[in-house]
Amino acid sequence: SGCDGDCECPDDRRGADTQPSRTRQLVAFGVRWALTTLRSYGSTPLLFYILHVWFACSIGAVVRMTHRYGISWSWTIVAWVGVLLLLKPICVRYGQFKGN
Repeated sequence: SGCDGDCECPDDRRGADTQPSRTRQLVAFGVRWALTTLRSYGSTPLLFYILHVWFACSIGAVVRMTHRYGISWSWTIVAWVGVLLLLKPICVRYGQFKGN
């Protein structure tokens, strides 16, 4: 559209830097991290299930003892994500142990 190849168009990528953008790098990191996390949980499903239920019940008991009417849904999600983050290194170590 008006550019015959001799001028530099704003959307011309021939001379552009070929490095991925910061956003792409962050998305790629997030996807890799999520996949390795799921793989670590999937390689030790019984351990993950038992510890997940134990932590969830323990946190629930503490909340019931300290908060008469419970906590909000958003804090429940935060606690659940915290349990999942806590379980990742445990499952990775157990998976390494199980592989030996």
